[in-house]
Amino acid sequence: MKKINNYDEVWTRIMYQTIEKLSKKPSLSRNEMKKGIVALVKGLNATFDERRKVPSGSEFEYINKIWNNFQLCEMTMVLIGRLTPEELVQIFPAEKIYDGDKYQVKDWFSTSRAVKNLSKGKPIAESEEVFEFLWDYHSWELNTFTVNVMSAMSDINKLEKNKGLFEQFMEEQGYKTYTTQMDGTDVIGFYPED
Repeated sequence: MKKINNYDEVWTRIMYQTIEKLSKKPSLSRNEMKKGIVALVKGLNATFDERRKVPSGSEFEYINKIWNNFQLCEMTMVLIGRLTPEELVQIFPAEKIYDGDKYQVKDWFSTSRAVKNLSKGKPIAESEEVFEFLWDYHSWELNTFTVNVMSAMSDINKLEKNKGLFEQFMEEQGYKTYTTQMDGTDVIGFYPED
């Protein structure tokens, strides 16, 4: 058996083992749900680059990979929405950065305001849109996860409309976009207005 030392590989394995184990249960305790959320967020973050690579196989394989990724992100968002703000803070504490006003970025204070705006003791999804709350929450793990969700949504949009979210947004603003390869990654650019 291959010995696994790589952080990403370990979290990927933990994520899939947790999904398999918890999916067999008719209901989850709060503790099991929290463990599942941690495994999903860390596993999705660890496998983000790998999940976005276009497989060399069939188009079906590629579409299946995109939808599976999106469904994992969506499932994680639903589970996060079932947490209370207090539970989320315990699992993913806010980063202790305090100069957000100076640089116009999220920090501990803006995160605290976002948490206080939610109803205490009620699940996040009952008080606010989960995605909007995560957008305001400042935690490295959750920030990375939120970017992963945006990328998954963009990939679905690209399947349906042949344009990622950024391309679609820029074209709606009147800019023409183009895609080029840079170090094996698609880079989207846009032409300035005439």
